[in-house]
Amino acid sequence: MVLAVGSQKYVSRSAAVIIHRAYDPVTKKTDLAATKQVAEFMVAKGMHPRVLETMTNLNPKELVKITRANAKKLGFESFKFYKGANPPATPECS
Repeated sequence: MVLAVGSQKYVSRSAAVIIHRAYDPVTKKTDLAATKQVAEFMVAKGMHPRVLETMTNLNPKELVKITRANAKKLGFESFKFYKGANPPATPECS
């Protein structure tokens, strides 16, 4: 969710960005309603509406890695993948 709120989302090509259903520690089960709420929050913060579809279609124990190759298809096209250890400079940042 941290990546959802930034206006520029830089991700190292070697990073592991994984999405999964929300987990309820009380019931020890995944929670589809909470997952939908997380996805709706992400969309409200500017993520592509396809994120909602991606998140709500996850199977209970499914983990999906967001990569440069699948980011757009899954609604994460705002992620900018870069080589190396340091992200590109952000304008107006010091």
